[in-house]
Amino acid sequence: MHFIFLDNTINFTSFSLNLKALDYHQKSIIHFTQELVKIGHQVTVYNNTEIEKNLEGVNWKNITKAEKIKMIADVIIVCNNENLLDFKLEAKLKLFWMKSFNNLNDYKNILIKL
Repeated sequence: MHFIFLDNTINFTSFSLNLKALDYHQKSIIHFTQELVKIGHQVTVYNNTEIEKNLEGVNWKNITKAEKIKMIADVIIVCNNENLLDFKLEAKLKLFWMKSFNNLNDYKNILIKL
């Protein structure tokens, strides 16, 4: 299966795993994507990385490229930013990974966009 992650937080890749600047959310994305690759899945992460490369089977790409294309995957996981749901996303399953939850109306808007 092909998994796409969309995250618009900071510049990170799996090489960033031991940096103090990463919080649990970024570390979770790194570990989760690495485990998906280990069991045979194709994984692409669009985030604010400055260097696009394949690290341990995970493709890391800059999120500005995701805005311009139609993304097609089996599973698309949007992280934290409901505006990323406005991208052209086509998937059998779309998920929203929330780091924090502030407002019930935000939750309703996310569900509507999914």
